[in-house]
Amino acid sequence: MSAPSESLAQRIIAKIFVDHFKPGMVEVAFQREELVAAAEALGEPRPKNLGDIIYSLRYRVPLPDSVREAVPPADALSVIQVWQDFRVAEQKFPDLLARPIAAQFMANNEIALFEFEETGDRITIAREQHYELVAPDQLTAEELKSYRQSASHNP
Repeated sequence: MSAPSESLAQRIIAKIFVDHFKPGMVEVAFQREELVAAAEALGEPRPKNLGDIIYSLRYRVPLPDSVREAVPPADALSVIQVWQDFRVAEQKFPDLLARPIAAQFMANNEIALFEFEETGDRITIAREQHYELVAPDQLTAEELKSYRQSASHNP
């Protein structure tokens, strides 16, 4: 289930995740008391500070591989990673507005770029743009000029 090098918080959340997750779920809810039950089921001592487990997963350590690998490849832009990006920005830059972005490679040399926003407890795509990846020698001088101009006018 978990690698031995994972922290106690990672092992506990991996256990809870395995107990609750079903394919297609986008959220796994659990009760605070389950943190203690998961530690006991793993043969670990009762955590002294339950809040620290959640804090660790939000700010200190990544989610365990077993949780991250449950995200289907097509959904590699997982809410989990974006949520972690929001939390890191919130902690490190509390006076700034976070604007996490992600890229996803698609078929036919296309790439999709996403900008996310967080409203309450929901993370949604604020903007999505698709681009075709081409070799520089496939662009005309006019296309390069147009690109430079548009790039210099978009903040």
